[in-house]
Amino acid sequence: MPLDKDHLVTLLAAGKTREAIDEIIACKEDIAEQSFYQVVALSAELAENEKNERNRTVSQEVINVQKNGINTSLTKLLPLLDKQAAAIPTVHTPQNDTSGASPEEPDSELGATIPKVEKWVETLAYVIVQIAKRPWKYKLINLLAFCLVFLNPFVLGQALKLIQPDSTLLEDINYLLYFGIGIGLLFAMAIALAIRDMMKGGESYAQVSYSDQSPIKGLRHFEFEDAEIFRKLQRHQDIETCLQGIGGRDYRFGVLTGESGCGKTSFLRAGLYPAIKSGSTPCIVVKLRNEAPLASIRKALADQIPMPESPAASVSLKELFHFYQEKTGLSEWVLIVDQFEQFFTQYKLAEDRQSFIQQLKECYEDLPEVKILLSLRKDYQGYLYEIQDVLGYALVTRSNYFDLKKFTPTQATEIFRVMAETEGLEFDTSFVYNTCKEELA
Repeated sequence: MPLDKDHLVTLLAAGKTREAIDEIIACKEDIAEQSFYQVVALSAELAENEKNERNRTVSQEVINVQKNGINTSLTKLLPLLDKQAAAIPTVHTPQNDTSGASPEEPDSELGATIPKVEKWVETLAYVIVQIAKRPWKYKLINLLAFCLVFLNPFVLGQALKLIQPDSTLLEDINYLLYFGIGIGLLFAMAIALAIRDMMKGGESYAQVSYSDQSPIKGLRHFEFEDAEIFRKLQRHQDIETCLQGIGGRDYRFGVLTGESGCGKTSFLRAGLYPAIKSGSTPCIVVKLRNEAPLASIRKALADQIPMPESPAASVSLKELFHFYQEKTGLSEWVLIVDQFEQFFTQYKLAEDRQSFIQQLKECYEDLPEVKILLSLRKDYQGYLYEIQDVLGYALVTRSNYFDLKKFTPTQATEIFRVMAETEGLEFDTSFVYNTCKEELA
């Protein structure tokens, strides 16, 4: 069945994006290959949108913005679906041109320029909207800057000379005098408004200062006490997957990996740790530092499970957990070691790493109640073969191997929305979603 574009336009106008995509995919043979793959990508994005809507994992506002974006992208793609429309135009050559006219080249420069112009127009419109939201004194300052840069006599005079080299228009109307008066008035009005605000005790803007429990962390990671807000930040499915794996009867040893900066430390401390602690199993999160791994584990146990007495300084990892098992009466433990790549950067020689690896082996073989999870950057994952070779474990996806992925544009938008809502900040859902889509592509 041939592709009916008029019907597709009707479906998209009615918001029936899924039906439109299904019809396009059904006509695969009539569609240009590149355009078809773009439709498939939009179909996958729509599937994510439909899943989020069913599971209510993001707000309806974000879902609607994503759906509108998919609809708009598909509408723009409609003219390019036909193979004929996507084909390269034929250029006449002297051999096949009998009209005597000179051959015409396709205007590729114009085609490349139009998207750039549209981008600049969008950017300019956004800047104007942002300026319009500012108080009047800032609008006046922006207007003053514009006049000084673009309307000053020198710049305007040079522009006029490009049009009419012998133009004396500015001199004839005494432009310099009026320019000076106008700039003076704008400056005086901006100063007057600033003085008025000072006499009123300043503007009523909230100071940019956030509490320790604020979701806006900057470069800091989330901590144990941030569990409540972290539950709203789109990692619930990853937490559930890890809980099911670690809670499995056969789980002994596992690995969590992810790209640098994807939020592994925040995930472990504010997400997985509180989820495990909500049960009856004690959990220890260790962040490796520039010291022996066993020393970091001892400190973490002492801080998170304080005891009236401390274990001997010479105990091994196995003996350390024996001590805490006896003192607490709890046999089952979960040990999470974060930033485990530090172990490989600190001990560069394989023989220097064997001592701690052998201690891990002792726990793995003799303490089945102690479950271990190592977290490290994905680019260090290859080093784990040394541990795997000694312990003899096998990694199985979603059972004891967990890959923490970067957020999708929809998830990132929802996170920013929650942050803005929590802190009472203004939030433009459409702008944030489009920005996330560009940055995370």
